[in-house]
Amino acid sequence: MVAELTEHLVVTTSPSAGPSLAACTIVAHNYLPMARVLARSFLKWHPEASFSVIVIDHPLEARGLVDEPFTVVPITELDFGDEGFENMATIYDVTEFATSVKPFALQHLLRSAECAFYIDPDIEVYERLDPLVDATMQAGITLTPHCLSPIAHDGAEPGEAAIMAAGVYNLGFIGVARRAGEFLQWWAARLRRWALIDPAQQLFTDQRWIDLAVPIFHPHIVRSTAYNVAYWNLDQRLLTKQQGRYLVDGEPLRFFHFSGYDPATPFWVSKYQQSAPRVLMSEQPALVELCSEYAASLAASRRPTDSHLPYGWHEAFPGVVLCRELRRFFHAELVRADRGEGEVPPSPFLPGGAERFRHWLCTVAPDSVAPATRSAMAIWHGRADLRAATPDVADGRADGLRHWVERGGMVEYPHLALLGWTQPRPASDSSPAGGDGVDLVGYLTAELGVGQAGRLAEQALTAAGVDVATTVTSRTLSRQRSAYDPSGAAGHRTIVAAVNADQLGLLRRDLGAGFFEGRYTIGQWFWETESFPVRFHHAFSWVDEVWAATTHMCDAFTAGAPTGLPVTHMPLPLLAPPV
Repeated sequence: MVAELTEHLVVTTSPSAGPSLAACTIVAHNYLPMARVLARSFLKWHPEASFSVIVIDHPLEARGLVDEPFTVVPITELDFGDEGFENMATIYDVTEFATSVKPFALQHLLRSAECAFYIDPDIEVYERLDPLVDATMQAGITLTPHCLSPIAHDGAEPGEAAIMAAGVYNLGFIGVARRAGEFLQWWAARLRRWALIDPAQQLFTDQRWIDLAVPIFHPHIVRSTAYNVAYWNLDQRLLTKQQGRYLVDGEPLRFFHFSGYDPATPFWVSKYQQSAPRVLMSEQPALVELCSEYAASLAASRRPTDSHLPYGWHEAFPGVVLCRELRRFFHAELVRADRGEGEVPPSPFLPGGAERFRHWLCTVAPDSVAPATRSAMAIWHGRADLRAATPDVADGRADGLRHWVERGGMVEYPHLALLGWTQPRPASDSSPAGGDGVDLVGYLTAELGVGQAGRLAEQALTAAGVDVATTVTSRTLSRQRSAYDPSGAAGHRTIVAAVNADQLGLLRRDLGAGFFEGRYTIGQWFWETESFPVRFHHAFSWVDEVWAATTHMCDAFTAGAPTGLPVTHMPLPLLAPPV
C-alpha cells in the first residue's frame, strides 16, 4: 500500500534512473533571493531535474531576468484558460494570488515531466527527495501535514485551532504526477475564485481546500518527520547536527521551511509566533546554526540588479490602490456574474481595462442600497464598523457616509479623493440659477491652504451681507478635520469655486456640468510659479473670472488667460481677532 512506502531510505547524491522530475516555486519580484536559495539547493541534490520560478508580477521585467539558477516563467506563460489570470490578480492580494496559481503552475510542469513538485520559496532542501517521487508516482499526490503528533494545550503558538484554521496540510510542498490531472482541475476551479484569506468563511488560501481533497483523491500523506520541518512542528521534532549533517529524529533532514524567519530579527524562529512561541531559538543550538547559514545564503543571493519594484498588481492604475475592500467588492460582483446575476466587472489589468474599471468604480450600481458609487460602497460593505456607524445607508440615504468620507474617509482611502464618492449629477438634475448671492464650492473641511482660502472667502462674503450657500468637495489627500458645517441652499447666480485650476475638471465631473450652466463662475486659484502651466490653460474655459490672492499670481494668470477674461487681484480677507 502507498501509505506503507518507506521514507527512511539511505540516499546518495547520485541520481537514479526514474521518472522525469520538475519542481517550481511561485514568487513576486521581492522574493527572488529566496527563490535562488531554494533552486540551488534543490538542483544540488537533483541535478537531473528542472527547476522553474513562476514570477507573478511585472511580466516584462520577469522576461529580463538573466543568469538565474532556474527557468523563469512569467505569469503570462501559464495557461489560465479563456478567462486568463487578470480577474485573479484583481480579487487577490499578493499572498492569495501566489497560492492560487499553484495548480496552474503544476499543470504547466506536467506537460514535460512525469512528476512535479511545488515548493515554497522560503524552503531549503538538504537531501534528495526520492521517497517523495516514489510516493507521488504511486498515489498521484503527496502531501505533508503540519504536525504528526498531538499539540499540547499550553497556550503556546500555534495551537490546534490555528492549525485547523490554516488547514491540516501545509501546502509549502505538494507533489503531483500526471494521474493527478482530475485533482488539479478540481483545485484550479476552486482557487480561481476562492483562494481567499477569510477565516470567517473557513477559507485560507489554497490550503483549506486540500482538507476536502484528501478523502476525494486519496493522496499519500508523508509521515516522516524529516520533511517540511518548521516552527509549527519543531517542538515535536529533534533537530541536531552530526558530522556536518542535519538530522531530524535521527533521520537526515530533507527540507526545512523557514516560514516567517527574518534575518533582521534572528532571535525569532518566526514572526508568526512572537507573543507565545512554542519554540525558542535560544534553546535550539542546531536551529541557530541552520538559520544563520540560511541568512548567509539569502544575503549571498541578493544582486545589485534586483529590482525594488512594488507588487505589480497593488494598484489598479496610478493613485488607486486595490485595498482589501475594493478587492472583496470586485470578488462579490464576479461571483454574482458567475451565477448569472449580473455583469462581469472589468478587471483593470486587461487591455484597455483601466478606464473601464475607473468608470465602473465611479458609477452607482443599479442595485446599490444607497446613492453612492461603487468605490465608496465597497468600503461600506467591507467594514462592519462603518456599517454600524452609518445605518442610514441601509435605508437608502448617504448622509452618514458623506460625513465619514469628508471627515476622514479620504485619508484612509485616498481613492475616494481621486475618484469621488457620489455619481456626477446630469445637467437635467441641476436647478436653474436663482437669485442674488454666491454658491461657494471648495475644500472647506480640508486642512490645507486652498481650503482655508475658501473658508475665509465665505466668512468675508457673509460679513459683507452676501447670501452664501456652501458645498464641500473632498478631492484632496489632505486631512479632512477642519471644523466646518456646510450651509444654505445652492442655486445662486454666482459661483465661487475655491478649487485650483488643475482640479476644476474633477469638480465639474462630481457636481455635473449642469451645476455651472448659465451661472457666473469665479475661480479662486493659487499657483505660485512665475508662469501658469500651459497644460492647465483649458481651465480658463470653465470660468468667467479668476481671483488671485497676490499680484505675483495675478500676473501669471493674466499672461495665460484668453483675451477678455478678467483676472482680479483679490487678496485674502483678514479676520479681526475678538477683543
